[in-house]
Amino acid sequence: KVLDSFANSLEFIDLIRMENLLLELAGNPLLSIMTRSLGLANLLSLEARISLQRRVETVASNVRILRAIEAGDAETAGLLARAKGEIQQSEASYRKLA
Repeated sequence: KVLDSFANSLEFIDLIRMENLLLELAGNPLLSIMTRSLGLANLLSLEARISLQRRVETVASNVRILRAIEAGDAETAGLLARAKGEIQQSEASYRKLA
């Protein structure tokens, strides 16, 4: 139900809300606190700003992960989360090279 309220939005704040929901579902409060702190610090960084296309891709990834969680398919949710992480890591590497 929460997913439907912001799944189609491309507003940056809704993207953050989706990421927060995924962190809360992970069940690790320390991870959530650390990730949110780093995320807020990055919001002020020009390098951390993401394009509209990247925002669309991230929202789509998050929606797929949350839908797998809603369906009770932990294996698919885990695979999707790993794939999202690998894409984000490879993008960070490309940015460093540039």
